[in-house]
Amino acid sequence: MRHFLVGTSTAFALVTLMVLVMWSASAISFEQIAHIGTQEVFYSVFYALLMLGIAVSEESLCRGYSLVALSQCMSFWPAAVTTSALFALMHIGNPGESASGIASAMLFGLLMSYSYRRTGTLWFAYGLHGGWDYAQSFIFGVPNSGLVFSGALLRARIHGPPWLTGGSAGPEGSLFMVVTFLAMLFVIQKLPRQPATADEFDIAQFRPDPIARS
Repeated sequence: MRHFLVGTSTAFALVTLMVLVMWSASAISFEQIAHIGTQEVFYSVFYALLMLGIAVSEESLCRGYSLVALSQCMSFWPAAVTTSALFALMHIGNPGESASGIASAMLFGLLMSYSYRRTGTLWFAYGLHGGWDYAQSFIFGVPNSGLVFSGALLRARIHGPPWLTGGSAGPEGSLFMVVTFLAMLFVIQKLPRQPATADEFDIAQFRPDPIARS
């Protein structure tokens, strides 16, 4: 659970920093701050559960047993590239997605694969993925992988060029993602390594429930 909290707080911090930089550059503004009422409380809980569910399902699919199994056939990094490519392809059908957003999804997948290899648990990936989606979609109301959700606390208007704001794909398509990914890598490097088998996966010892290894 500690890894989950680190992942979630990292996501909130990085999304907030990106949005603040864009706002300070007059590349993004906010039309409306939602009145906090019953509906907003409902949306806050609904999106928390939705984004957590998406994070758990996507990370379990692309960074769970499939990554472990492929690692036995082709070694870790080729397997990570393969599953990350699958993760990126899953976003192609999103209405506002862009080439830069797809590239970011690919790199995100590689980083989450590395976090699993280093820690032996998916909790960090669950927290970062879910927190990232929640911060973008509900807190700031910016596009999330080309999707815009209703009921956000803030309603964003994008003014700047796509290289700065990410355009219709959202911050994930921004050039700022280069620095963001480096920050994610730094955090992952600070996570404690799993004992003894940090560089190898053993299917016989793999547990689908990451709680047992957190």
